Amino acid sequence: MFYIDTMDSDLRLGDVLEWEFSATPYIENDFKMNLGFPKFSVVLTPCCSVIDESVPTNTVSLTPLIKLKNSFFKNPYWKEDFTRLNRRMKPEHTLAPEHWDGLPPEKKAERLAKREGYVLNSIFVYESNDFFPKYTIHSKGETNPETNYYMINFKYAFRIDTKKSFESPRNTLRKRKLLQLSIETRSELREKLSDFYFRIPKEDTCELDY
Repeated sequence: MFYIDTMDSDLRLGDVLEWEFSATPYIENDFKMNLGFPKFSVVLTPCCSVIDESVPTNTVSLTPLIKLKNSFFKNPYWKEDFTRLNRRMKPEHTLAPEHWDGLPPEKKAERLAKREGYVLNSIFVYESNDFFPKYTIHSKGETNPETNYYMINFKYAFRIDTKKSFESPRNTLRKRKLLQLSIETRSELREKLSDFYFRIPKEDTCELDY
C-alpha cells in the first residue's frame, strides 16, 4: 500500500499538499527569481523536525511534484511499476534492454560485480492516484501513453517559513494536506533520501583513506 486510506492532520515526511507555488533563486549574469506553479508539493522535512520549539520561526521543506520523464517509459522493468525506482535494483534493470545488451563485456561485468543499488538517486516516484491529473507521454514512433504517476526530485527543494505553529489546526499547510504515505512507503523515501545525502565523493574518500 503506497498511501494510507485514513490520514491524520499532522505534517509528515512525504505528505502530498495542494501547494501551488515555489520560488528558486537563479544566477547567470545577474540574480533572478524563478517562480513555479506546481499543482502539488511534497513535504521533505523529517516528521520529528516539523515542530521545532528551539527556533522562533516554523520552517518546512517542500519539493514540487513533477511529471515523469519520457525516457522512463523506454525501460520495460520500470514501466511495469515506476515505484521500483524508489528501491534498489539489480544492475541489469538499471538500463533499457537494448542499452544493457550494447554495453562492452568489461563494462557489463563491472556493473554485475556491484551489489544492488539505486538508479536516479535524487528521484522518488509517487504512485498514481485519483487526485493526480493524467498527462500524455510523447514518444517518437510509438503510441503516446497516459499516466498519472508523478515524481519528486530532492534537488528541487524549497522552504516555507511561518510564525503559525504547525500544531495549529488553522495552519495553512495542514489544511492543504491531501495524501499521506504508508509507513512502508515513508521508510523507502527516508532510506533513499538518506542515501542521496550520504554519498561520499571520490576526493573525500581519498582523504579518508590517506
